[in-house]
Amino acid sequence: MACIRVKIVHLSTYANGGAFIAAQRLHQGLVALEVDSHMLALHPAPANAPITGLQIYEHRATAADKLQYLLHGRSVRRQELIKDQMLPQYDWFSAPETMLRPEHMALLQEADVIHLHWVAGFLHWPTFFKRLRHKPIVWTMHDENPFTGGCHYAGTCQQFAAGCQVCPQLKPSSAEIIKSFFKTKQKALNQAGKLVVVTPSQWLQTQVGQGALFTGKARMVIPNGLPTAIFTPAGPDIKAKFFLRQGVPVILFVADSVANTRKGFSRLLAALHLLEIQGLELECLVMGNAGADLPAQGAVRYHAVGKVTDPAAVAAVYRSADVFVIASVEDNYPNTVLESLCCGTPVAGYNRTGIAEIIEDGFGHKADEETPNSLAGAITNTLALGAKTPGLRLRIAALAHAKWNLDRQASAYQALYKTLL
Repeated sequence: MACIRVKIVHLSTYANGGAFIAAQRLHQGLVALEVDSHMLALHPAPANAPITGLQIYEHRATAADKLQYLLHGRSVRRQELIKDQMLPQYDWFSAPETMLRPEHMALLQEADVIHLHWVAGFLHWPTFFKRLRHKPIVWTMHDENPFTGGCHYAGTCQQFAAGCQVCPQLKPSSAEIIKSFFKTKQKALNQAGKLVVVTPSQWLQTQVGQGALFTGKARMVIPNGLPTAIFTPAGPDIKAKFFLRQGVPVILFVADSVANTRKGFSRLLAALHLLEIQGLELECLVMGNAGADLPAQGAVRYHAVGKVTDPAAVAAVYRSADVFVIASVEDNYPNTVLESLCCGTPVAGYNRTGIAEIIEDGFGHKADEETPNSLAGAITNTLALGAKTPGLRLRIAALAHAKWNLDRQASAYQALYKTLL
């Protein structure tokens, strides 16, 4: 394919986490196609590991910025007020107002296409879209925050369809702030130029379409891609390192932190407890920050793998499992599920949101009800699938590699960029 001689700049609030990993992989895929691709992040990765093509934003407040803060600082400080209004079971709520102005950077001014990813807390909506209205923008959405009043996953709430009023994730006293956040986003998007919304999942695309904020904007679905040369069934595993019992099925759970209630570790524990009562012996690997939250050992033995960032080491963990369990009931298009399948490990999860689109027949089993019993059934059915299907891992990996390879994703975005110029 002929290379595209344009400059793409990807924006991400953090230089770590699932959304950034997806953005970075796309960036690497574009570079492999000889696209002039760059990345800009607000916060560096905790380990400060060098990432080719990544620039960290440095904000230096100008006299005009300081005057703006004095005149309109109340709106910016509302993000701090919101933190006190959040109910404890929710993890993220982000305002469309900040003191940051990345739109003034030469990197963005020189870009032919600006590609937004997870940018909560990075953009000041009222100035960003107005200042860059002459630039085409692609926005790959990784959760629901862009089209809500501030939450990142709306659950059963559909207020974003008309305009957020009283947010169920906040105390009632925050109603006026939420209304103003939604109106701020609405006004900012009305000033935007050419903007295309991309989602990895059809579920999130449907949610965007039902919302009021991006009405009239072009939308499309492009699934995430992976470096399939790394995530493959062939290679080392970590079974010996954790002294896993011979012949005992291995379950894998992955979350940045098991304390994040949305990731569903408590739901997994309840399901595995039911299987333990039924007399099933299991080994359970927990990749991520587990802290002291793992239960006492019994017929189900839990092992804290810890946080793993090296992709080859991550792949070794997936290869060690017989089933990967994704226990969240609300998620976009998790990298973890794709990584597991590319390593040939089948997946059990809930028949909800973007997860349901990935776990097709032959890739694992879905729990139709949000109950421990239903999830336990999906786990045992997935274990049985592996037992009765010779060569399952190779078959799953072959299908996954064909569907989620990085070249396919990068080529789709390259074609999109061409249409915007």
